[in-house]
Amino acid sequence: MSKCRKCGAHLRPVPLARYPADTVVGLPGIAVLYAAILMDCPTEGCEGGTYVYVPDVPELEAALAIARIMIPVKLTGDEVRFLRNTVRLKAKEIAELVQVTPETVSRWEHGKEQVGAPYEKILRLAIGFALTDRAPGVRFAPHEILTMHHEPLSGRLAFFCTRTPVLVRQGDKLEERTCWKPAREELATVVAPSRPEERDDERACAAAPMAARGLETTGYL
Repeated sequence: MSKCRKCGAHLRPVPLARYPADTVVGLPGIAVLYAAILMDCPTEGCEGGTYVYVPDVPELEAALAIARIMIPVKLTGDEVRFLRNTVRLKAKEIAELVQVTPETVSRWEHGKEQVGAPYEKILRLAIGFALTDRAPGVRFAPHEILTMHHEPLSGRLAFFCTRTPVLVRQGDKLEERTCWKPAREELATVVAPSRPEERDDERACAAAPMAARGLETTGYL
């Protein structure tokens, strides 16, 4: 059990019903439901060891990235930067992947230029194939991205994120794991499903190798 850095008392875990995780993942509009834990110092007036613990942040980032690329709304600059950071690539590497200049990627990320539709599809496919194994609770469908029409964003796109039991295929077996499962705010009416869901395996896509080749040497596939 963690101790307070100031007074040495054992910190008390307090589950939080809702926690804004924008600064945790680097993307605005993210709320974690019934998963974050406030580690609170029980000593009156002491705040030396108080902090909030969010479990498995790398998986949360990957789950959010895949959930976002499956929504047919144009990516914002902040979202392009978030996707790039989630796969741990530099702007130059993303530029080489989608065959544009690093200056173009910079303009995308700073909101000075929208991502062209062909480049956005390549980017979404590459991100999905790079992260799908890190986010078993989220469905990745390459063929839907290939036929996707990107609508302009109106209003705010936000996500509720919960920890949900999911059946994950390991070889020829299915194992139950608790995974992050984001849902768009206006659709998130259920905090957790009543039973585990089997993840769809939809990797067969004719255009996938072309989109994935750019990440093969980075260690994320």
